[in-house]
Amino acid sequence: MKLDLILTATCLVSLAAWLGVSMTGGGGEAWDKGAYWSVALPGLYLAGGVAALLTRASVWLIALWSGIGQLAGLLMTAAGLSLWPLGMILLAVLSLPVAGAAAVTRWAQRKLS
Repeated sequence: MKLDLILTATCLVSLAAWLGVSMTGGGGEAWDKGAYWSVALPGLYLAGGVAALLTRASVWLIALWSGIGQLAGLLMTAAGLSLWPLGMILLAVLSLPVAGAAAVTRWAQRKLS
């Protein structure tokens, strides 16, 4: 599939996960809800693996677009923006396993081919 389409989908999945958790949890930032940690993040890691199957994009590019989607959600739901630099750092760290999941998927795909 086209690279742009997969990366856009990765971003939108991340944004939808953030906003979905925020809305179902009564508003506010998604990472303040348990569902973010137990449902959304594992889902984003799975989505990173699927994106790696569908495109040859760098695993770091997949993780970056996943983080951008979450950052957009954070900016839409944050009560204030005074801590957004810290939020960007935390989202970058939380996106690292997306790259890991994509790399493991690529490794498994090569071994099974």
